[in-house]
Amino acid sequence: MNGISGFPGCGRGWVKISRCCLAVGVSAVVAVSMYGCGGGGGHSDDSVTQPAEPVKTSVAIDSGIIAGQKLTSGVTAFYGIPYAAPPVGDLRWKEPQAITWTETKQTVKMGNACAQAAGTAANGDTISEDCLYMNIWVPPELKEDAEAPVVVYVHGGAFKTSSASPLRFGGEQLAKKGIVYINFNYRLGIFGNLALPELTAESSHNASGNYQILDIIYALNWVQRNIGKFGGDPKNVTISGQSSGGIEMGLLNVSPLAKGIFHKIVAQSGWPGPWANPPTLATHEQTGLKIMHAAGAANLAALRKKTMDEMLTAISDPTITAIGPSFAEPCIDGYVIPDKPDTIFAQGNHNDVPVIAGYTSGESAPTSVTNQLTNSTTIAAYQANLQSIFGGYWGTVYNLFVPAADTQTAISAALSSLKNAASSGRASVYHATNVIVHGKSPAWVYIFSRTQTPQSTGIAVAAPHGSDNQYWHGEIGAPNADGSTYIRSAWDAQLADQMMNALVAFAKTGDPSTSSVPWPKYNVIFRERLNFGDTSAVADWDNGLDFFATTWLDRY
Repeated sequence: MNGISGFPGCGRGWVKISRCCLAVGVSAVVAVSMYGCGGGGGHSDDSVTQPAEPVKTSVAIDSGIIAGQKLTSGVTAFYGIPYAAPPVGDLRWKEPQAITWTETKQTVKMGNACAQAAGTAANGDTISEDCLYMNIWVPPELKEDAEAPVVVYVHGGAFKTSSASPLRFGGEQLAKKGIVYINFNYRLGIFGNLALPELTAESSHNASGNYQILDIIYALNWVQRNIGKFGGDPKNVTISGQSSGGIEMGLLNVSPLAKGIFHKIVAQSGWPGPWANPPTLATHEQTGLKIMHAAGAANLAALRKKTMDEMLTAISDPTITAIGPSFAEPCIDGYVIPDKPDTIFAQGNHNDVPVIAGYTSGESAPTSVTNQLTNSTTIAAYQANLQSIFGGYWGTVYNLFVPAADTQTAISAALSSLKNAASSGRASVYHATNVIVHGKSPAWVYIFSRTQTPQSTGIAVAAPHGSDNQYWHGEIGAPNADGSTYIRSAWDAQLADQMMNALVAFAKTGDPSTSSVPWPKYNVIFRERLNFGDTSAVADWDNGLDFFATTWLDRY
């Protein structure tokens, strides 16, 4: 184990890591190192030219020196790197600001989760407005300026919950395959997306309400400035996100502020249009005024003095919850998001990069269509519901999603398939179609259909929303947000390896095909997609997806 920091044979000035991180297995060291195991500080004082060495556990970035740790896998991990100043006090609801420090900062514990109404983030994190922290996993023996591909992951959570710390979002397994992997926290909900006339007026860009995306863009710019120190290539950055993180992928795809700071996109289960375009700034400002009133504040200055808990209490007011989830979302502000995403694509003004877009077989996102699909109890009621939504096309839709019997159970099953095709399936196809029709870059589409069997019930279910995360990250034993876990087999491990290899290939070359799993490019004629399920193979669309990929692709 020579040449690894903290082990016998290390060169002068290398940082030691604490014994607890050496005495436990891989799975335990991940958990321990995230919550305090590790230590040491300092960096090499060699003054003569040395041969290239692996990335050290102490790295000088543009804001100061950080000290991470070596995991037993050989991966170097840096947890809780501050990438921007804490957005508190006068910095609440302002663009992220630079941060610096003078002494070596120990980055061996993941930072606070961003403030959220749920009370605590997944993984038991402490929530705080001081939450702009990043985590980096560096491949074993990777050298500074090695120009390894970089993957930056944006967690989901309906724009208002979760954090980067859960193991299912972790980067150790991908780093072992040669990827510099990054995830991070960003402002959520009311703290990330509040718009107000006063906030718009104080902005030099005459905009407000998108501090969440500005945090993400700031983190990506941080990567551009610093990732070479970790062996990563700032000219080869792939961004990935799931659910609201997937929607953020679509927004970054069209934001002029994100131009040139990423080079490929993986969008899991999320796209912001055309049936769910972000609200306008004017609409968001009016929502912001209602939130300010609910918080008992007369103006912006008073609102900034409210505590985190007082703000979280304000958004639980019935006048705010009645607005629906849109109060927590980004908005079309004319600056970060200049227009509707589909309009920006149609004009060819998007960031033209290769895209992977996909979804799972057991999810159905809320859209203007799915929100109108009632839980009918008879076929007659089901048919009437389809007529009210699809007009003259209702018979086509019905024939694609015919219930097996005139029972509520059979009708519910048909509705579930219809909703998945109309929402998540159509979202992925819509994103891919926009990429190839309005730009020069290729796109690939996938469905994750591996059935999942919860440990608690032993009953297999269609792949739920987000269940592909454990596979993309190679952490199939990691729990879900609710703490539940799934029964796994040897195939699950193999499938995860295939999916990680596809992601690694995409990050390295811009094409996710591998020698064992060829993945054809998407096109509007053949509309091929890869099915990650009981096998990994090119497969036909879901029942009815062709209708939503063609006739109903861009309808509201």
